[in-house]
Amino acid sequence: MDILRREEGNKTVLELSGRLDTNTSEKLENELMDLMNNNVKNITIDLKGLDYVSSAGLRVFLGAQKKISADGGSLTLLNPNETIEDVFNMTGFSNLFNIN
Repeated sequence: MDILRREEGNKTVLELSGRLDTNTSEKLENELMDLMNNNVKNITIDLKGLDYVSSAGLRVFLGAQKKISADGGSLTLLNPNETIEDVFNMTGFSNLFNIN
């Protein structure tokens, strides 16, 4: 999985591409922790290049959502493909996140 970070106004955007699974979830978790530890409050994760997400990836999203919300920030997920959207719907995660 590749992660491209960019600043867009008052938010940080992470563009993901590839597979988010057991082998790559730590990379995303570290990237998100770095942002949160540096008091970034508004994070958008663009999923348009993401081909697959496993339960390990879902765990990273959930952990980040909880921490960012507790710190008064927001986490937004953008552009999930049909497969990723189905995973979010089947797991109930679509009710936990702001997904556009």
